[in-house]
Amino acid sequence: MSTLVLIGLLIITLGMAAMIILLWVRLSKVTSIAQRTQQEIERQEKAAEKQIAEQKAAQETQPAPREEKTIRLPKPSLAPDARLEGVSYTYNGIPGVMGAIIADRFGQPISVDSDLALDKVFISAHLVELYSMAKQEKPSIGRLKNAILMGEGSYWVISELVGIYLGLWFEKEVPTDSALELFEDFKFSVANSLKNYYTKIW
Repeated sequence: MSTLVLIGLLIITLGMAAMIILLWVRLSKVTSIAQRTQQEIERQEKAAEKQIAEQKAAQETQPAPREEKTIRLPKPSLAPDARLEGVSYTYNGIPGVMGAIIADRFGQPISVDSDLALDKVFISAHLVELYSMAKQEKPSIGRLKNAILMGEGSYWVISELVGIYLGLWFEKEVPTDSALELFEDFKFSVANSLKNYYTKIW
C-alpha cells in the first residue's frame, strides 16, 4: 500500500514539474515576443526620428523661393459697352504702355477692322498685320515682330500674344538689347494679367 502511495506521489510530483516547465517555456516565449516587439517599435521610432531630422535639415539647406518681380497692371473698370476707347482711357496714366490690354468687353482680341491703341495714339490694325506678316509666315505666339521707328528720338517694340498685339515705347538713348530685355519682362507681365483678368481668350 505504501508503495502505491509513493508511486502516486511521484506521478503527481512529475506532473507538477512538467506543468511548471511548460508554464516557464510559455512565459519565456511571451516575454521573448514582447521584447522583440518592443525592439521593433524602438527601431521604427528611431528610423522615423532620423527621417524627420533629415527632412528638417534638407528644408533648412534649401534656398528661399525666388520671388518673381512682375509689373501688375490694374484691372480696368469698364462700362458694359466699353471698347478700345475705354481701354485706352483707362491706361492713359501708364507711360510707355501701348495696347497693353487690347480686347473688347467679351475678352476677344482685336479684329482687322478695328484700331490698335498705341498709348494715346490710334493706328490702323491693318498696318500692324502687315508688320507682323512681313516674313510671310504665321508668327508664333509671343514672338518678337518689329522695332517700329516713330520719328527721331523714340521707337516702339511690337509683339503679339495670343492674337493680341502689344508693345512698349523707348527713347533711342536706351540700348536696343536692354530695351528688348525690358520688353520681354513687360510681355510676361501682360500675359499674367491676361490670365488673371481675361481668361476667356486662353
